[in-house]
Amino acid sequence: MSDTYTEVLARDWTVTVGATTPLPIPNLETIGFDSTAKEADITSFSNAGNDDHTITSRGRTLKLAGFYYEDTTGKAVEPGLAALIALGEQTGASAKDQFVVTDPAGVTRTFNASVTMDTIGGGKDDPTKFTATLKVAGGVTFGTAGGA
Repeated sequence: MSDTYTEVLARDWTVTVGATTPLPIPNLETIGFDSTAKEADITSFSNAGNDDHTITSRGRTLKLAGFYYEDTTGKAVEPGLAALIALGEQTGASAKDQFVVTDPAGVTRTFNASVTMDTIGGGKDDPTKFTATLKVAGGVTFGTAGGA
């Protein structure tokens, strides 16, 4: 491998929620992209006994986990996390919003998604944590470093 490439630490990624007023989702400790594919069998006699397929659609999810912090004076949840939680309570068209994921090089991935708040909680001696699954609706638009 070339000396110009190096590992990318997960802690250097950022995630924002909201098309109108993007808010950072703070205090993340885990970020994970998953994808699925639906395929159709297109095996015919000419495949000489070998299976063949075509991808008919793709699905994507982004899983987030982090710490749940509140303001010590007003007991308000941090705005980005509050937006994520609120989106997880919505149904219909209002259940989706824009997310932008930015890697350490500045490359963006922009998409609309719905949210499932998987857990908010912890044990008796643990800080409160949250996990959320973002289900991408439609495609993902990739930007270039520096937003160009």
